[in-house]
Amino acid sequence: MPAPEFLFAITLSGEAPDHEMLTDIMRTALGRAGVKDDAIERLLQELRARHLASPTGASCNLQLRSNGNEVLVVVVSDQGREWRWACPIPD
Repeated sequence: MPAPEFLFAITLSGEAPDHEMLTDIMRTALGRAGVKDDAIERLLQELRARHLASPTGASCNLQLRSNGNEVLVVVVSDQGREWRWACPIPD
């Protein structure tokens, strides 16, 4: 049975990141959607790497969107850079 549709969005300030809080949010939201733990960990590693590579003080908007069959993660920096990641939700 596919996961219900949902949209979760958060703005991350450019101040010192709280990776622990972001990790908890991502694991909870993606886990409830049915994304496997290994896929969540790969995504978190990519998000951390992209954050570390971004300019100091840069903020971004993060969206998690599920249509029941996949979860789409969209990150848009305040400089206009956009990154997308899609993960199918297994049956």
